[in-house]
Amino acid sequence: MDVASMSKIWGSYDDARDFLRSKNILRCEIPRCSTCGREMTEINRSKKGGTNIWRCPSHKEIHITIKHGSFLEGVKLTLQTFIKLLYFWSHKIPVTTCADMAGIHERTACVWYGYFRDICSKQIIETPTKLGGSGVIVEIRASLIAKRQDRKTGTISEKWVFAGIDTLSKIGFLRHIPDIKAETLFPIIKKMILPGSIIYSDAEIFYEKISDIPVSPPYIHKTVNNSESCVDSVSDVNTKTVEDMWTICKRRLQTMCGTSLSTLSSHLDEFMWRQQYGHSGSDSFNNMLLHISQCYKIN
Repeated sequence: MDVASMSKIWGSYDDARDFLRSKNILRCEIPRCSTCGREMTEINRSKKGGTNIWRCPSHKEIHITIKHGSFLEGVKLTLQTFIKLLYFWSHKIPVTTCADMAGIHERTACVWYGYFRDICSKQIIETPTKLGGSGVIVEIRASLIAKRQDRKTGTISEKWVFAGIDTLSKIGFLRHIPDIKAETLFPIIKKMILPGSIIYSDAEIFYEKISDIPVSPPYIHKTVNNSESCVDSVSDVNTKTVEDMWTICKRRLQTMCGTSLSTLSSHLDEFMWRQQYGHSGSDSFNNMLLHISQCYKIN
């Protein structure tokens, strides 16, 4: 939906409420009183800047907010502001700009962007997409993103991102990992890449035993021709597709003025989620609403 259409929806409380009900974010059915079983009545509090409630006609002390049981339960944001936040996030509007356009504090916008990334992570974890398949090429790459030395002990710690992409579907994965040992990489490969896939990698030593990963049919491993000592290297192998994906992801992270290591995994999940569900701003908006409704089913 374009901005003109959306502005009509977030222009009034009733329109915003009806829209969120149509997307199963808010309860559609009229709840019943837990004491007498009567249908509750919706009480309008929006004119005073509040949120409508459901109240029993017979037991007026019994009431629940219309946000009860939903993703928005306990949230102080107005329904209109929530829709604005989600729309701006869907269209990759920077946090500072989003906060200004929505009329909220930048910290609030940052927190809500984090909530949306949490939904992305949940979707990626619960419905993982396996890459490749018999005869399909999957390119992989590990990239160092941080290296620190402890001043007291001299111990060096590293942080890596492990990436892979199906060259046919153009869907990939990105994982924040602590090291590049085979015992770290191989379980990810086995979980994310289908047996029988042709795996392209560079000639780093930690990839040497990929063909020995116990899957049936086995992986076919080929390496970039950058080392004469690598007997499996072939001249037509390259990992350009996965390198391009990682470059795009890094640029996205840089537009946010950097990303802390504590939130990096969720940002990578958002990138993967958008690969599958957010080809456009409208796709991101509608699919995020769908995934929120699936995560927070209202009884």
